[in-house]
Amino acid sequence: SGWVKVELLGTDRSFRGHGVAKLLLASVLAYEQSMRGRTHAVLQVAGGDSNVAANKLYSSFGFELPPDGYFEDTASGSNLRVVWDLEIGLRTLEQQQAYPRERLGEL
Repeated sequence: SGWVKVELLGTDRSFRGHGVAKLLLASVLAYEQSMRGRTHAVLQVAGGDSNVAANKLYSSFGFELPPDGYFEDTASGSNLRVVWDLEIGLRTLEQQQAYPRERLGEL
């Protein structure tokens, strides 16, 4: 299938706000897209809409709420986020970065 499901993503409190989760998620999605040909992704946000930091991170990758009834599990539907085109999502994320790609090797 063209889907990748992100089961769990979390960082220690002392590392939050430093881009660690963004790097982890970008690495997983880029690998799945380039090496396994995945084109879509789905994840469930712990805490739903009240988890502002997670939702901000996921939206930067292009994750959004799926249409009502798209997934069978409607009980958790409000916490689900999907990205329909991983390539576009990763490209958008790259364009948002404050530093050029060449600097990644220096970090």
